[in-house]
Amino acid sequence: MTLAFKLNILIVTALVCLAVGLVLIAFFLNSRQIENLYIRELENAIRTVKLTIGEEFADWIWEQIDTEEFWQIKDRAEQEHDPELLENWLKSRPSEFGEEFTEYSLYDEREAYCAYLKESQDTFHMESVLLLYEKEDEWYILASSDADVMKLGSWDLNEDSRYELRTRSGSKAVLYEVQGRWLCTVNEVLGDMEQGDADEKALVFASIGMDMVQEETHWFLINCLLFLLVFIAVLIPVSVFVIRRVAIRPLRILQKGSDRFSEGEGAYTMDQVVHMNRPANDEISDLYRGVRSMQTRIVHDLDKLTRITAERERIETELSLAAQIQQSALPDREPDFSGRPEFSLSASMDPAKDVGGDFYDFFYQNEQHLALVIADVSGKGIPAALFMMSAKNLIKNRAAAGGTPAEILASVNAQLARNNTTHMFVTVWLGILDLQSGMLTACSAGHEEPVIRKKGGDFALLHDKRGFVLGGLARSRYQDYEVALQPGDTIFLYTDGVPEAANAKREFYGLERLTEALNRPEASGPDEILAAVKADVERFVSGTEQSDDLTMLCIRYRS
Repeated sequence: MTLAFKLNILIVTALVCLAVGLVLIAFFLNSRQIENLYIRELENAIRTVKLTIGEEFADWIWEQIDTEEFWQIKDRAEQEHDPELLENWLKSRPSEFGEEFTEYSLYDEREAYCAYLKESQDTFHMESVLLLYEKEDEWYILASSDADVMKLGSWDLNEDSRYELRTRSGSKAVLYEVQGRWLCTVNEVLGDMEQGDADEKALVFASIGMDMVQEETHWFLINCLLFLLVFIAVLIPVSVFVIRRVAIRPLRILQKGSDRFSEGEGAYTMDQVVHMNRPANDEISDLYRGVRSMQTRIVHDLDKLTRITAERERIETELSLAAQIQQSALPDREPDFSGRPEFSLSASMDPAKDVGGDFYDFFYQNEQHLALVIADVSGKGIPAALFMMSAKNLIKNRAAAGGTPAEILASVNAQLARNNTTHMFVTVWLGILDLQSGMLTACSAGHEEPVIRKKGGDFALLHDKRGFVLGGLARSRYQDYEVALQPGDTIFLYTDGVPEAANAKREFYGLERLTEALNRPEASGPDEILAAVKADVERFVSGTEQSDDLTMLCIRYRS
């Protein structure tokens, strides 16, 4: 279900509810207005009739008919259904009401008043007008707008109507239902009888049928329904058009602009950023500005990311090349250092990053002496690798000139400490092995203690004398020490990345685990020893990211 469909349904529902509500309110108000209008007209009419009919006439005519003779004639006329009996009796009674009416009979006097009531009925559109007389809670008709003589002296009232007449005062209108029809009635007491609790009183009683009110109300309802249909038929298309133009159309432009921005060959470029004219200051304009700002930032961020990616790829390429250069700078056993009867050796370096700060080296100082170097530069990455290359070349070049390990390290330290603005340093273990005698002369510049195994024994730490690191103090002094190797003896050298390898619990591998791995039976030759230690370290860290370079060198003296 689309947003346009939902909004159209919402608008149609709101308009229908609004129109129905307006129609109901208008119908209610109009009905009340029509009713009040008819009631006011009825009240005004009865007051007018009251002012014309005098109280004396009602008293006089009541005195004429309130006789035993009249009631006998009336009963006989009703039994025989002969109104002429009653008319003849009225005509036989001379008029004594006023001097100007002496030539009239009672019948003429009554007919004159009935004619007036009829005229009032027609003038004010009333349904009936009656002149009533009350005596001892009984009501009697004296005159009526239809001039029916049979109604004289009688009126069939139900108990509710009697109660209404007894309890009402003034010209208050009352609505009630009589034989399935609703009537509105008003009565006015004549003369001074409306004051006090007289046993006898005369009043004018008028009524209108509510059929006219209902008919007029029905016509108004029909007109309202027609208006409702026209209102809905006209306003709904207009509202739908306005909604489409004001809301749906801009949203569709935003949707198409967003799709175009992320699709096709030109995606995520400034050419594809959404654009539309929205001078209005509303929520859709805010949304448009937000979308455009977001797309613009995406384009800029993508450009920046592209440049960063290109730069990173360049750096990775350079790091890869630097790693290759660093690996190529490390010595190779083939062909000069393998298959020699005097010794067998193996070395490895696994950098924590693309390039490392550790290094090892082995080279012949002369035909009789083999130099062994293992070192660890402070820091990691490119700076450490550069410092490592410098230290490695200095050590090798100085060793080629001759001298003991202590003399070599002292000379290299002076060169590294000179203009060392980076404050980097390197720990170095340097040993020179006499291949004929097996005498190993070594010097440590702050490096880890080597592990040595005598033939037939176990690996154990060799607690040597360690000097200060290279590159720290230019005038540092170093001291040699000697170890006499017998055929079958093995020395294992390493950097601090081995014992300080940590697992997920931040526990260090440690020297104890290192010596246990070295003393396992399967670790026999230098290659097997390095492989066993490396496998044990990997098993300990259990996939934890490597935090430091792992560099190891192992040599076995054979003869």
